[in-house]
Amino acid sequence: MDLDFVANEVVDNFLTNIKKGSDVSRWLTDFSKDKIINGKDFLINNELVKMVKNIFSEEFKSLSNGFPSNDISKSVNELKKEIYLVKKNFENKVKSQSAKILESLKEQISIIFQNKVKKYFLIKSSLLLN
Repeated sequence: MDLDFVANEVVDNFLTNIKKGSDVSRWLTDFSKDKIINGKDFLINNELVKMVKNIFSEEFKSLSNGFPSNDISKSVNELKKEIYLVKKNFENKVKSQSAKILESLKEQISIIFQNKVKKYFLIKSSLLLN
């Protein structure tokens, strides 16, 4: 059996039969959005093919027996929201700190410039007096 061929056929069939507005459709839309936000290509075919190949692997088969059978989508969504909040808080903190550093640099540059101007005029006036 050609795993690449089978994986591609499974993905094509899967994508063709997705019902609009279904949980799977929303999940795939969110997945594509996350990829775009992270600067990656929004196309998901290759990712799905990789998933299908992993499902057929022996390692996955041995691990899958320990998977919980209940729906974990709610937990996954809660974790995604928490990760998003942590990311936003981090970005806001970086922006805030960057603004403070920039303001401090502007002040330092202004002081240096003022001192240079003062020195220039002191030198210029002392030359004129001589």
